[in-house]
Amino acid sequence: MQRHVTRVKHRIVKTLACQGHRFTGTKSNWTQQHRAWLERMRCELEGPQRMVLSTHLDHLEYLESEQRSLDAEIERYSRMEPWRESVEALLCFRGIKTLTVMTLVTEIGDIRRFRSPRGLMAYTGLVPS
Repeated sequence: MQRHVTRVKHRIVKTLACQGHRFTGTKSNWTQQHRAWLERMRCELEGPQRMVLSTHLDHLEYLESEQRSLDAEIERYSRMEPWRESVEALLCFRGIKTLTVMTLVTEIGDIRRFRSPRGLMAYTGLVPS
């Protein structure tokens, strides 16, 4: 879902850039200021340009809404058995959020099936052999 969101964001920025519209309000895009600028552009553009931008922004809003729904479902499942205990243990690591933990837990399964940490790292591809 994140790839879809990213593609639509790129499409919006590139479509506007091809028409000579570039956001210069902040150093990066997709801030609150950038989103406010996009809404202003939606109102200022006319004809097909307005329709295309509006369609892309509506699609982005839909995808972000779907992504929030999926994140909420993943969060809900993370509090259920058989994942709850593993998720709670891994969430103590700084920088790791529920989505990452659930990905690890569901992909790895029972960590005890690996004879050593080296076997686990090889399985995940975090070491060259």
